[in-house]
Amino acid sequence: MPKLKLTKTNIDTKAKPSPLGDVYYWDTVTRGFGVRVSPKGAISYVLQSRLRGEERDVRITIGSYGAWLLDSYDERDARRKAQELKQQFEEGIDPRAKVKEDAARLVTLGGLRRSTLPDPAR
Repeated sequence: MPKLKLTKTNIDTKAKPSPLGDVYYWDTVTRGFGVRVSPKGAISYVLQSRLRGEERDVRITIGSYGAWLLDSYDERDARRKAQELKQQFEEGIDPRAKVKEDAARLVTLGGLRRSTLPDPAR
C-alpha cells in the first residue's frame, strides 16, 4: 500500500484510481490515516486502527475529499478527526457503536406523533 504525506497537492497529483478496485494511500504523518480512491475516482478520508483488546483492524470512513479539509483550524479537519477517533480506539471505545447508539436515541417529536396518532389529513 502506497504511503505519502497527505496534503491537498499530493492527493490531487498522486492519488490515482485503479480499475481493479479501491486504492489506499496511507499518511506518513498520522499512523492509520489515509485516503481511499475508488475505481471511479471518488476520494474519501479513512482511518484504520485496532480497538484496544481486539485482534482485527477496523476501517472507518471519515468523509469525502473536498467536504473535509486537511491541516486546518476548522472543525472539519480530517486529520484532527482521525486523531480523535484513534484516541477513542485506544480508550476501548468503538466509534461505530457510538454512532449507532446516538442514532437509536434520536427520536423526534414529529416521528413520535406520526407513529402514535392518526394522520389529520385523512
